[in-house]
Amino acid sequence: MHVHGLALLLLGLQGWRLDVPSLPRLAEVAAWRGKRPNQSGSEGKQQQQHCAEQQQRGQQNQQRQQQQQEEQQQEADSSSDGWQCVEEAQLQQQLQSSRQQRTQPAAATGHCAAGSVAGNRASSVVGVQAPSAAVPHGGYYTPEQVAAVVQYAAERQIQVVPEVELPGHCVAALAAYPNLSCTGEVTEVSAHWGIHEDVYCAGNDEVFQFLEAVFDQVIDQFPYQYIHIGGDEVPKLRWQNCDKCRERIQQEGLANESELQSWFVRRINKYLASRGRKLIGWDEILEGGLAEGATVMSWRGNVGGIIAAKSGHDVIMTPTSHCYFDYRQAASACEPGAWYACLPLHVIYHYDPIPGLWPDPAAMVTAAAAAECDQDCSEDSDIED
Repeated sequence: MHVHGLALLLLGLQGWRLDVPSLPRLAEVAAWRGKRPNQSGSEGKQQQQHCAEQQQRGQQNQQRQQQQQEEQQQEADSSSDGWQCVEEAQLQQQLQSSRQQRTQPAAATGHCAAGSVAGNRASSVVGVQAPSAAVPHGGYYTPEQVAAVVQYAAERQIQVVPEVELPGHCVAALAAYPNLSCTGEVTEVSAHWGIHEDVYCAGNDEVFQFLEAVFDQVIDQFPYQYIHIGGDEVPKLRWQNCDKCRERIQQEGLANESELQSWFVRRINKYLASRGRKLIGWDEILEGGLAEGATVMSWRGNVGGIIAAKSGHDVIMTPTSHCYFDYRQAASACEPGAWYACLPLHVIYHYDPIPGLWPDPAAMVTAAAAAECDQDCSEDSDIED
């Protein structure tokens, strides 16, 4: 069997991962550990103290985030010739006509849309806290910072694989370039994570010019073979009501919007292949037909991985039921991680990434990967823990 070691650093928010019926219930996990969720005595006091310390760290982290955002905004306001403006100019050369259609405030102030619009949002739910605890959020990675991360990981035999989400999970980009959406009406970055109806317009050629320019920059900064394109959780409502998308479906001889998504991914796959890169996508890229040479990350159980493997494609098994490390490890109310799921270590240890229905294991590259969706983490220590 060939085993392909791959580590992913997903830069940016991931989609909503709520479809996890196979996960243990919190009460069941508590019973397995021999403890009730509501403890008393010395253990209960220790838990309360731990919760109080964690809440205090969360408040301090919010203050640091707000201060960092203010400093970054001041730096952006005081300098208009930074690297992000240079990259923005390159993108705008390919999008000259669309640049005139931009209506967001950044165009009027002279700021870069990618930096001042897409890179900031007015508020943001931190971790699993209530919206009332939301704070402004913003920032970006400079080329020097990206290079430092890549080098740091390489010294530890880790390859950093960037994820550029498409066709969905792209509201930040659409807020900077509303003309790349189907409606042209996306004007602000969403203040909450999850699935959004606004996606890239598959019938607009300028979308692909934009994405190719973005990938050119990504390829320059990440020297490795693989690039993740997401491809997950793409609502089709906008495409169904878009004249350009319906025209694209007719021109390409496609049957429906699912095949339109497959066409979208295959077009990006072709460009990445021309640049010597290989595409990775979540298992939704199977819908409507899988792009040639694409690697599938199976997160909605094992089925997507099995289908891709039987089609001769490389597979990375990342089912939510066993591999999502942002889930809580215990039933404690102050346990860091997603409020909607619990994943104790014994469940992870018992996971077999090669199910019984797997085809000849020598026929494809197989790997298992852990996923860490940072929207469920309110501070860096949650990730380290």
